[in-house]
Order: sequence, then structure tokens, then C-alpha cells
Amino acid sequence: MHLFADPSANNPANYIKKIPFIIPEKPLMTITNSIQNILSSIKVNGNYDKTIESEINSTKNLFIDSKIQRNKLYF
Repeated sequence: MHLFADPSANNPANYIKKIPFIIPEKPLMTITNSIQNILSSIKVNGNYDKTIESEINSTKNLFIDSKIQRNKLYF
């Protein structure tokens, strides 16, 4: 009789990977549109405006910060 351990059974990171993460429609569309603008600009000009990249990061950071604030536990 051979027993094989499941390598993912005791790894907490694998449980976290299974938690659904849903980005609301507005931030998702903002990021998607910005990425499409970057890709279009690269196709046409060979480069892109770096401010678009910073807008993506700002949108992402605002979304993450709002989630952290809403879920913060106070003791």
C-alpha cells in the first residue's frame, strides 16, 4: 500500500488562490480602456504616454486602498 501526500493540502497560499477576487465594473473598465490606449499607441507610434501607465496604477491603488479601509478591523 502506497500513500501519497497531497503537496497542496497544507499550504495556506493554495487556499487563498481559490478565494474569488472580483473587481467592480468601473475600475475594471478604466484599467481595460487605459491598456487598450497603450497598446494602440504602441502599434501606431512605437511608444506610449507614461501618464496612462500612472493612471492605471492610481486606479488600482485607489481600489485596493478602498478595500483595505472597508475591511479594516478596529480593536
